[in-house]
Amino acid sequence: MIFRNLRILDKISLMNLSLKLLDYGNLSSNFLLLDKFRRIFILILYIEKTYKMKIAVGSDMKTHVTQKVIDWLREMGHEVTLYGALEEPGAMWSRVAIEVAEKVAKKEVDQAVLFCWTGTGIALAANKVKGIRAALCNDAETARGARLWNDANILAMSLRLVSEQLAKEMLDVWFSTSPSDAGEDLACLEYLSEKEKTL
Repeated sequence: MIFRNLRILDKISLMNLSLKLLDYGNLSSNFLLLDKFRRIFILILYIEKTYKMKIAVGSDMKTHVTQKVIDWLREMGHEVTLYGALEEPGAMWSRVAIEVAEKVAKKEVDQAVLFCWTGTGIALAANKVKGIRAALCNDAETARGARLWNDANILAMSLRLVSEQLAKEMLDVWFSTSPSDAGEDLACLEYLSEKEKTL
């Protein structure tokens, strides 16, 4: 999971360093070993480079934190689409939330990050859309739990509470945590899906 968050150039440097270490270990004559090692790294680089997600980012305000989040997501290799005040001024949080949530529900994007002053309004509005599990998170552990146990597909943040560093920590765990495959966790999500059909 950590490997995914490295930039491509960092991965290439890591590969070259590892190959040099093999050389220093008197293994340079073992062409097959070096070739296999190189092929594994190239395969990982290919997978990681092609593992790009479409991420929608929306907010009713444009701030330093929202811009940093956009920059980080792009550095991670994701395709980022902007909504609300991030695209043009004068956006309502309710409209931004519904617009972004519908993109996620229709699978036009893979995941989303939403902001408003408290984070509460934008999360509430996003959760009005069927199939959406927007989680308001103010720390990394909550973000990790939202992905792990709730299979949350929208990360909502408070512009009042979340600092640049905290936002980075939450993004890191959000995109490096996979949903649980434990029976109890799957049963809870299945129950929600079934109930949602009757609403």
